[in-house]
Amino acid sequence: MTNWPGTRVRTIPVESRRSSAWPAASRSDMSLSEADREWLLRASSLAGRGWGRVHPNPMVGCVLTRDGELVGEGWHEESAVRTQR
Repeated sequence: MTNWPGTRVRTIPVESRRSSAWPAASRSDMSLSEADREWLLRASSLAGRGWGRVHPNPMVGCVLTRDGELVGEGWHEESAVRTQR
């Protein structure tokens, strides 16, 4: 796995990494479970770690799960763009 400059990644090994993504047509009427909401809050919390350091890029947090278990997580830690002061 490539660890890009300015990012921090934590990966937890799992048996299989095959995607179980649903077809795009079935996503429009999908509702979130309580567990999904918790994972989204976790991703949002991770994104906040880039506050004040990632401009002009957006703050990004990511949580990867499989069968309700955490597989990996990461966030955009620092912008590669440097400005003169």
